[in-house]
Order: sequence, then C-alpha cells, then structure tokens
Amino acid sequence: MPNECYYFRFGLFVTGEGEEEHLPKLFSALSQSGICSFNVKRRIPQLRPITSKQRKARMVRTGQIIPDKNFNSIAVPARRYLQADKCNRVILIDDLEWSDKWEPQQMFERYRSVLDAGLSATLKHKASVHFLVIMLEAYFFAHPDALNHALNLAPPVAQHDGDVETIRNPKSRLRQLFPDYNERDHAGLILDRLDLDIVLSNPECCSSLRTCVKWIVDQLKAYPNQETFNAFNFDERFHLQEGQLYPVTADQ
Repeated sequence: MPNECYYFRFGLFVTGEGEEEHLPKLFSALSQSGICSFNVKRRIPQLRPITSKQRKARMVRTGQIIPDKNFNSIAVPARRYLQADKCNRVILIDDLEWSDKWEPQQMFERYRSVLDAGLSATLKHKASVHFLVIMLEAYFFAHPDALNHALNLAPPVAQHDGDVETIRNPKSRLRQLFPDYNERDHAGLILDRLDLDIVLSNPECCSSLRTCVKWIVDQLKAYPNQETFNAFNFDERFHLQEGQLYPVTADQ
C-alpha cells in the first residue's frame, strides 16, 4: 500500500552539544526493533517563553504578530524534513532545566508555536515537543550500572532513591562523582550502556521521558505488520499505558 510505512525515521531537533552528539543512543531500545531510526537533524537555539512585553513589541499595525525570528531555524527545516518522506517524524527535545522565572507549560507553548508555524494541519501530528527533565544526565542515575561501568566510578553510585527527574542539577552531581565529566566526551560512553527498559522500569518515575517514548510508539503503531509490531511489546516494557505521563507534553 502506498501510504504504509515499514520504516520510520525520527529526526531530532536538539538544543545541546551532548544531545547533538549522542541523543539517538537514548532510543536504541526502539531502533533495535529494525522498524525505526533516530538521527539528529539540527541543533536549534534554546528558546525561552515570550513575556507580555515582548509579545506587544512584536505586534505590527495590522494587529498581526511578527513571525518568530526562530521560524527559519526550526519551522522551515521541520517542514522540509516531514515533506521529504511520509514516514519521517520530527521530535524537538530540550533540557527543561530549573528556573523560577518560567513554567514548563510556557516553555512547551513557545516551542510548539514556533514549530507549528511552518506545519500544515496534516503535518502537525507528525511532530512533537518533549523535555529531558531536568537534563539528559538525570537519566544516567536511573541506571547506575551503566554510569559506574562507563566512568569506572569508585566507589560506585548506588540506585537513586526516587524519581531522577526531580534531581535539581544532575550534571553538577555527576561532576562531584567524576570531576572530568564532559558531555561530548562521556555522555556517549554512558548512553552506550544505558538500558531504556531499566530507566523506565518504575511506572511512577521518569514521566517526561516516558511521554516522549509513548509518542514515538504511538507513531510506530501504524506499522503495517501488527504481529511483528506486537512482538516488541513496547507498551508493557516501558509501562506506557499505566505509567505516569508528563501532562505538559502528553496531549500531542
């Protein structure tokens, strides 16, 4: 059938150096299925919510908002990638980080509005925005064996008690354990060993990452051979049905 997809390509739009180098490895448990791949297509500016004052400044006499200056770096390449192949998908991923100046919902709306500005109604459902909470390094603490072996830590890091997405500054904590940590040099070594099944093994933890994985799997459910797809058992492995989801990004 001409509209069927037997192989999905997820193009990642990322904001950080470490993510640009290594983020596809985070999704290796999905790409190992052989029905999808993940590649960084573009490193984009890290955006911040627009204040009311900034929004007014962007109004012109006609009452229309001047196009966002990031339109050409985000919306246009996303549209081109999606139009290039019906089986392409776009995921925009940013570190949420911590700030008392803005809320996650504001962050989401800024990214989503810029992304959607260049997409037709038929393309919008093929693109999504997600956050690494609070940053990529948080998930390393959800699989300490990967962290310990990659960096040869002594004494080894113990299993984190609680949700790693609540760690205020994972990168700082990691550098306390390994002062020479560099996200471009070392994140890939850890991600080579990181097991997504372990990271998402607790249905009450890592809701933001699980929400991203669920969006990916929901796209993959269009795979024509349902018997093959069901054999991967994604929903059960990652607790996608009963596990906690991140309300800010879940409705996409």
